[in-house]
Amino acid sequence: MKGANYSIPLEVVGLGFSLSKTPNFQQIEKTGKILRIQQSGKDCYIMSKYEFSFWAQNLTNTGDDHAETNGETLKDSENREELAGKISHITLNAKGEKIEKKNISTTIFYDDSYFVLKVVWSQTDNLGRKAPIVCYGKIALSDEQEKFESFINECISLLENFSIKIGRNFSSDEERELLRELIKKSFNNLRRKERKWSWSLKNYLNNKSKKKLMKLQSGTVIPLMIKVLLIIVPILLLVGIGYYLLTND
Repeated sequence: MKGANYSIPLEVVGLGFSLSKTPNFQQIEKTGKILRIQQSGKDCYIMSKYEFSFWAQNLTNTGDDHAETNGETLKDSENREELAGKISHITLNAKGEKIEKKNISTTIFYDDSYFVLKVVWSQTDNLGRKAPIVCYGKIALSDEQEKFESFINECISLLENFSIKIGRNFSSDEERELLRELIKKSFNNLRRKERKWSWSLKNYLNNKSKKKLMKLQSGTVIPLMIKVLLIIVPILLLVGIGYYLLTND
């Protein structure tokens, strides 16, 4: 993808994407990545600062499952196994949160900055079973709202592009819009939940620090004050007695 002679078609699909007519590849390498997508059978490219991987069952159940990372199909078994391992690690170690409406559902898992999003709609395999598409990636929950929404929109757009590429179609525009709605809700719920947890953890740590300070005070300051009083009080008594004897002679 490097070099001045590399041509990039301008037919770019997506939500909120922009592509320069004369892209600066050095700038792209510093600020983001180039993801390959397809539009009307042609290879197109978008600039992205996020990484997304997708996995989906082969609906015929006769060939390999579909897998790609950053728009590139994973053909090497080692890369495919690596992606499958990453997805399994998160789904086994994190509790998924499922949202369901009509015949569509999204389930999101989150563990240490990485997420797995599992989406299901009406399309089934040749045995009539539901066949989810899985998205894996890294997410910055701390991003400001505008950036966070941009991340979600990019995820949705690339997921839809992947589904088209592997022959997964929506039964209607209404079904597509409902899936988009549920994906947005899943990510926003995750962000809200993690922020609440972070706030609770912060309060817990603050309270713990206060308790430590109180313990420190009770364990060091108070004994020190007692020792000082034990020394000073006898001295004051002796001074008082001496003064009394001198004044009464």
